[in-house]
Amino acid sequence: MKKALLPILFLLPFISFSQSIKQRLSKDSIAYYQKQLRQMTIDTYDSLKNSEKYKEILGKLNQNPKNYTSNFGVELTVFAGLQINNYNSLNARLKSLNVKEQKKLLMPIGVGLAFRFNKIIFGYDMTPAMIGNNSSGAYFHGYVSTNMIKAKNWIFSPQFGYGGQNFTVRIPTQSSSINFNSYFTTSANQVEVRHSTSVLDFALAVKLHIPKREPYIPLFRAGYRYGLKNKTWEVRNGTSTNAPLDRNSNFYLQLMFGFGD
Repeated sequence: MKKALLPILFLLPFISFSQSIKQRLSKDSIAYYQKQLRQMTIDTYDSLKNSEKYKEILGKLNQNPKNYTSNFGVELTVFAGLQINNYNSLNARLKSLNVKEQKKLLMPIGVGLAFRFNKIIFGYDMTPAMIGNNSSGAYFHGYVSTNMIKAKNWIFSPQFGYGGQNFTVRIPTQSSSINFNSYFTTSANQVEVRHSTSVLDFALAVKLHIPKREPYIPLFRAGYRYGLKNKTWEVRNGTSTNAPLDRNSNFYLQLMFGFGD
């Protein structure tokens, strides 16, 4: 029994001492020590930030911020611009027939959607409308790209793609007929020809990265499409022989509006 009481008797002075301390601490003293504790926490954090090891680890992370962000991203764009086509063979034939040559300039309008998997981007563009003087067309293509080439806040994104394009050219012609019905039976005052071909598409897109944020903004794209094969111009609603052949390779420049991450 005496042995059991010894620990209790030993602890009683400490218990009474701690109670006396609590009783002696005023509210002002408690607030003072709490303030001291907060200051110690701030000083400790500042010391950590200024340590060489902390700076080394943070520097390695900042070299590649994608290490701790998502490896998947989406890019959505709307674009419009100018395109210079190559109607060389068609215009040479028209010139030999004393028919006015066709202008090569078109204005494409389209939308694009791309998905990023780590550092590789897979995209698809649809250009349902190409508008020009007596000309129109459409273009669809897929491409592979990357955003790895950077200079400060600028991203230079090379693109390599494959697609198909088609063009329709309406060529006015002269007619000496004075009978109204003859315009629909024997004479024509306009001939419509079409051309379709597959192309390889080489382009460079320029994008602006927003500082301290992950998204970027596509700004413009310049490129060249190479026709893979000389294809015949076909007369719409008719058949023909000895028609001219063209590749219809072209240069283009587009303004882009959208976002990506």
